[in-house]
Amino acid sequence: MRDTDPAGLNVRSEPSTRGRILGTLPPVVASTVLEGYPVRTELTITGHANGWFRIEDARDNPELTGLPARPVFAGSGWVSGRQLTVKSQAGHGYLQPDATSQAVLRLGDDGSFDGDAMVAAGALIACRDEWALVEFADAALPADFRPLVVTAPEARAGLPAGRFRAWLNRLCGIQETRCDGD
Repeated sequence: MRDTDPAGLNVRSEPSTRGRILGTLPPVVASTVLEGYPVRTELTITGHANGWFRIEDARDNPELTGLPARPVFAGSGWVSGRQLTVKSQAGHGYLQPDATSQAVLRLGDDGSFDGDAMVAAGALIACRDEWALVEFADAALPADFRPLVVTAPEARAGLPAGRFRAWLNRLCGIQETRCDGD
């Protein structure tokens, strides 16, 4: 989750801003035990529709925040994908959710996508099994990091200038969403 609004991220009854607000998820906070590392609410995704994601099993992690557990919406509901982040330990991003498809994204130093720069620059677009389609924004990457990002033209096809997408697997088990279901 990327939301820093102190009021938290709204969880809705349907995949739309017209959906009734069922509750909220706590915002990103700076960890008091990990030198200010941003700590996000962890959750499980069980479906998606039109840029929205059905979530459940949301939880705060007091061991990482160094703070008392914060109230977290405990049921199932919908949140905007633009507010969700994904960490992946993949070496490449793919055109399709299949490791045999064309690799369209890689980091020049052969790093993984779980670093803070890639997490902050990406937004969850879709899920399929254990894969996440993530859209990244060049402008959200630190200037010194941008030369490390290597994209094939297919990763940028049909998107506004400065944006690229790739399917990622090897999703991290902590501080990210895990894509199940659809």
